[in-house]
Amino acid sequence: MDAWLAWFGRLGGALVDGGNPTAPTAKSIASDGRVSGGPVGAMVSGCSIIKANSLDEAVALAKGCPVLQGGAKISVFETFNAMG
Repeated sequence: MDAWLAWFGRLGGALVDGGNPTAPTAKSIASDGRVSGGPVGAMVSGCSIIKANSLDEAVALAKGCPVLQGGAKISVFETFNAMG
């Protein structure tokens, strides 16, 4: 937990939501409404939301994420305002 708190401290105002880990179980919903067990695509183990001026800046900030210390990989996604 200390590593997480240290990373959050380094992120400062860029930290929007520290997030939470996800459970190993998932369900997927198809466009026709069918529900199946398991995720579609890669399994997600958790998320954090950070604010950055570019995807490259977000990647640089994410390089301090403590999950990397245990050999995990992370993916950084850019969001956009879909509501106007």
